[in-house]
Amino acid sequence: MQNSGFISDFKGRSNNLGFLKIIAALLVIFSHSWSITGTGTDPFYIFNLEQMTFGALSVTLFFFASGFFIAKSLMKGKTGKQFWKGRLIRIYPAFIVVMLLTVFVMGPVLTVLPLKEYFMSSKTWSYFLYLLMIPRYQLPGVLEEAPLSMVNGALWTLVLEMICYAGIYIVCKLKWLNQKSLKVINCFLIPAVLILLIIQPKMLYAYNGYYRPLFIFIAGAEFCVYADQIPLKTSWMWISILCGFILGALHRLDLYMVFGFPYVLSCLVFAKKQVSDSLGSLGDYSYSVYLAGMPVQQTVQYFFPGSAWFNAGVSIVIASAIGFLLYRLVEVPSVRCFSKK
Repeated sequence: MQNSGFISDFKGRSNNLGFLKIIAALLVIFSHSWSITGTGTDPFYIFNLEQMTFGALSVTLFFFASGFFIAKSLMKGKTGKQFWKGRLIRIYPAFIVVMLLTVFVMGPVLTVLPLKEYFMSSKTWSYFLYLLMIPRYQLPGVLEEAPLSMVNGALWTLVLEMICYAGIYIVCKLKWLNQKSLKVINCFLIPAVLILLIIQPKMLYAYNGYYRPLFIFIAGAEFCVYADQIPLKTSWMWISILCGFILGALHRLDLYMVFGFPYVLSCLVFAKKQVSDSLGSLGDYSYSVYLAGMPVQQTVQYFFPGSAWFNAGVSIVIASAIGFLLYRLVEVPSVRCFSKK
């Protein structure tokens, strides 16, 4: 890996990011396999003294990339209509199809209730409230005795993603998405976040799984705004990684994830040396694989209960196949169709 210059010097598509995104989507499936099978704990969670799972680590990548590239899009001067149209086209087509498959295929197959009772239940139809970003995690009679009763718990990140979109859009419209304004904002924001992550007050820190990706989204946006002032040096990256081990040992891993890990990701994503186009293009399927992951895992566990490794292995194959079909048959045609209007 070769790094030199600044983030802003990188031009074109990052194949490294695409490759990292598909790895992250698969790691989410691997991470969830432990809770879905009820057979143990995510190995990474044990390794870092129960501070973060592989799934949480993967989410940091998604939110950093989202923050960076959403900020970049807004800084190009897109109108509100263009911005929200692009975001909704990106999120909803595959999301809607996965919701339909979950309610009308997975639900009827796994429910212990008679089909008439399943479809008459208000709980079945209220599940679609998730399309309005109102979380719903259960379907009637589905997975009630399972180690993890959530039908698709991974969808919570979409809610936070939409909140982040709304927040950064408002910041842009207030004309604060620039270096001059952020210097003032950071005088208050950075100390507040530092205090929170260092002191870790119990009442607030109970929700760190939610505000960690929020802070990392903000970090991604700031890295975009300051892209011409952030040098990419391999030596600095390794120093940052070392700091990560130290802060992890001190039970302050979140502090590192917000203030150190974004730099490591930047060095990897915007490195001069990139993986091949074929590997980079795998990232196109990451979103659909992510959406399909948990419903597939729960179905596999229902019919073939076994170890976390077995569940992860079988589910990764099936979810990857479904993700491929969703991308090709839903995401790509939707973008082509709605982008013309």
